[in-house]
Amino acid sequence: MMNVFVLSNRTERKNRKLLGLTPDSRVLFQAKAAGATKAVLLRRAELKTPLAPDGLELVCEDRFDLDAAPDKVAELLAGTVEGPVCVFDSEAIFQRDFAAYAFARGANTMFLAGSRTVAAVRFGTGPFAVEDIAGRAVDTTAPGGVKAAKKLLLNGLRKPVLVDGIVGYYIMRPITLRVTSVIVNTPIRPNHVTAFCMFLGFLGAALVALAGNRAWMMQVGMLLYFAGATLDCVDGEMARLKYAGSYIGAWFDTISDDLTTAAMLVAMGFYQSQMTGSTLWVMIGATAALVFMVGEVWVYYWLATVYHSGDVLDFQWATGRKKKPSAETFTDYLSLMAKRDFFSFALLVMSLFGLVSWGLVWLSFMMYVFIVYVLVDIVLSLKNRGWRTGSSN
Repeated sequence: MMNVFVLSNRTERKNRKLLGLTPDSRVLFQAKAAGATKAVLLRRAELKTPLAPDGLELVCEDRFDLDAAPDKVAELLAGTVEGPVCVFDSEAIFQRDFAAYAFARGANTMFLAGSRTVAAVRFGTGPFAVEDIAGRAVDTTAPGGVKAAKKLLLNGLRKPVLVDGIVGYYIMRPITLRVTSVIVNTPIRPNHVTAFCMFLGFLGAALVALAGNRAWMMQVGMLLYFAGATLDCVDGEMARLKYAGSYIGAWFDTISDDLTTAAMLVAMGFYQSQMTGSTLWVMIGATAALVFMVGEVWVYYWLATVYHSGDVLDFQWATGRKKKPSAETFTDYLSLMAKRDFFSFALLVMSLFGLVSWGLVWLSFMMYVFIVYVLVDIVLSLKNRGWRTGSSN
């Protein structure tokens, strides 16, 4: 069993989510990827329990005064725990560098992060020692060296199935992690990747709309759309790996995803109308695209004014606000069918069998269900005004 202690984030960013995960949650997932089986979260009592990965036993402990003397806490832990122990500080800017360094050494290690100073405090059989490891990813003299660190860093970018989606977790993520490892040290930035993915999405939609009776052209368009949806994971991976995430970048990613999805709906309607001679298909696709974007405007409004985030995963639905964050239900897994990773893959498969009309009807139906869900959210919000802002009981 590998025990891990996590010092909960105490900064103003402690509740700010990046792709649905708070700083504490991110560290827990990194620890799990590094081989941890149990984590003790040292936190303030008022903080909510963060999302933890499956297979990692999480214990929340709020008896320690972390702000007053984190080094004393580390000394106490080092003297009471048997075996290798890594203590993560989720305020650390270079958290993944630290994780790689600690586990490569196999030593009891405590990480501290100041505004500019970063140091690792190592506990062993010898005297208390401080080592400056700022900018170092791993002890290159340790077994495995940089290779082990690189593997750890990339595996730490993985998210659970309920966040990534089925296709995203099992098909997309293995591809994008390799892409990220190739381009992460280049001048390419996350927003460059987002723009490229948006280009692929619009190009795919254009090819579908202009395909006429050329099935191969329609299929290439669907392939490009799926490729754009797949590579869209790369911008988030790079942002998290480099800690280069930004408010504007999150909004750019969200809006580009939604616009390309709406464009594909219209394109599929136009393609099917050419195949059948009926304008009804154009109306179905265009209407579905319209209601989808109208519903997203409602989500955008609250994200911008209350949640201060560009990530739709941060939006809290009125119908689910009483649900425990750790509870997983059948509905959670059923909702994965509405995620972009799943329907972009499903549309590609359907296109290969000439079932574009089926894909259009299915995706349009989901958009109509979505707008109904938005209307329910509006009604419930009006009945309990101010619940999102905390001004209601």
